[in-house]
Formats: sequence, structure tokens, C-alpha cells
Amino acid sequence: MNKPLITLPADYIDWLKNLKQRIRGARQRSILAASEDQIRLYHDIGREILERRNQEGWGAKVVSLGSNLLPNYLDFIRQFRNMRFIEYAISFYQKIIDVRAH
Repeated sequence: MNKPLITLPADYIDWLKNLKQRIRGARQRSILAASEDQIRLYHDIGREILERRNQEGWGAKVVSLGSNLLPNYLDFIRQFRNMRFIEYAISFYQKIIDVRAH
């Protein structure tokens, strides 16, 4: 008397496959959305720093000081502690300007 524990509906496996695809799709869309927001953030940081350099005379020491102080206020943002991140943000913004100009 070996009875199956449960009888699955005929379309159950297809439903699971579809569910799996939907979950994967949602995960991919959320990753892309997060990446898009991060790219916009880098663009905005680069633009704001360059504008302040041009309008207010900010130099490398002012920017470096900010990259050291910001993590004290937002401890989850370790990347800002690295001056290279700020330089990358500026470079990214400048490249976007170059691409738009051509």
C-alpha cells in the first residue's frame, strides 16, 4: 500500500517553471534599477564637485576632506573614504559630457 503523499495538479511543474522565470526576471529588473540609480548618483556627484570647483574654487584638499568626513555620517558608505571613488565620479561625469557633445 504505497500511496503517493500528495497528488499534484497536472500543470504544477509548468507553474513552478513559470514562477521561477518570473522571480528571476524580477531580480534582474531590480538589479538593473539599482545599477541605474547608482550610475545617476555617480554622475551627480561628479557634476556637483566639478561645478563647485569651477564656481567656488574647490581644490583637491576640499574634496579629499569630504571623502574622509562623509563615511563618519554614513557608516555604510565605505567607498567614499577612498579618494579614487571621487576621482572616478568626476571622470565618469566628464566622459558623459564628452559623449553628449559628439
